[in-house]
Order: sequence, then structure tokens, then C-alpha cells
Amino acid sequence: MLKDFFLNEVENAIIKAIDDNKLGQASEYKRGSLLVEKPKNPDFGDFAVNVSSLARSAKIAPPMIANTIIEYLSKKDYSVSVVGGFINFKIENSLLANAIEEILAKKENYGRPEKIEKERILLEYVSANPTGPFHIGHGRWAAMGSALANLLKFYGHEVYQEFYINDAGSQIHKLGNSLKIRVQQELGENVDFPTDEVERKNYYPGDYLIPVAKKYIEQNPEITSDKLDVKAL
Repeated sequence: MLKDFFLNEVENAIIKAIDDNKLGQASEYKRGSLLVEKPKNPDFGDFAVNVSSLARSAKIAPPMIANTIIEYLSKKDYSVSVVGGFINFKIENSLLANAIEEILAKKENYGRPEKIEKERILLEYVSANPTGPFHIGHGRWAAMGSALANLLKFYGHEVYQEFYINDAGSQIHKLGNSLKIRVQQELGENVDFPTDEVERKNYYPGDYLIPVAKKYIEQNPEITSDKLDVKAL
């Protein structure tokens, strides 16, 4: 939240400077176009904002822009310095103490925006497909989707989550037909997937079904090709 604090300080200062005609030819500023960074050299401060991008509209050098902006900063509980087009901020203990006090007071509501247009959101994520091998992405995106849903809820939105399993329909029918061919192959039959490109799309010819077929035969040692039932697979 400290980054948001310093970004807000800089943006308010820019708008005030423009209103006073102190930023060259700049006539407006669009909020959100600047970023708060950590200086590579910690001696410069705790946070930094590069205002060099304003030079295009202001038509003056970045150091002049930065020095003009700092005149409009409150500098309450922090100190500033300018290096090129960077405005560097050094946090004072009083600012940190105030932040901790706010955290303790708001507890689990700390960081929750007070004014936000609430929305109804339908969030679908992962949709793990049982017709193919699972991979690290299924676990990663499940965690990402759940975290995103929790964040949206924290912001006050009404969130509905959908997590499809895809365990029914044409995909499962294709999977059953594909596994049947793999089982027949493991039983010694001379069968294979269609070579025609259009027909081949009705199957999953990947090798990942071979160990599945072997396990099926191991669990059903009495099975023969004439007894294979796709639905039973």
C-alpha cells in the first residue's frame, strides 16, 4: 500500500503543477501512467518514480520536471531527492508506524477499497480435461484462478466460479473408442487409428493411453477383443 501512497502523492502533485502552468507545455495528466519502483541503489531511497515520460508533453528536461513536482509534494513523514528524471522517496519511521496502526485497526479489511463499483463476475478457470495427461498447468492455473476469485471477492464483487471437469459428452466417447483400440493392440490385434485426417479427429491417438490399456488388461485378465465394451472402458 506504500507504493499506492507515493504514486498518489506524485500524481496529485503533477495535476497541481499543471494547473499552475509549471510543467512546461503539459496540459493534462492521465492517472496510472507512472510506476513506483524500488531503486537499484538503496542509498537513493526506499521507492522511486520515474517521471521522464512526461517530457514528451511538457517539452522540458526530466530533471526540471522532477524538481517542479517535488515542490508540490507534502513531504509529510518522508523525504525526497531527485536523480535525473527519478523522484526518490525515503520513508521516515512515523510513516511506517502509521501504516502499522492502520493495519491493526482494519485487520482483515486492510487494503479493501472503500469506493468501488461492484460487479457480478463469472470466473471460469482450468477446466481440466480428462481425455489427456494432466500437467503442471492444471495445478498452477487452479491455484491462480482460486486466488483471483478470492481477490475479486475481497474487493466486494459478487463472484461465481466454474471449474469444468469435462467428464461427459463427445470427448469421453472419443476417449472410449481410442482406449478400445489401444486395448486391442495390447491383446495382439492388428488394428490402428485411421490414417484419414478427418476420421483421425474422432480419436485420441496419443501414446499416453498405452499404459492405461495395459492396466485395464491387468485388472481384467479374462477380457478378449470380442467382449470389449466402450461404455465399460
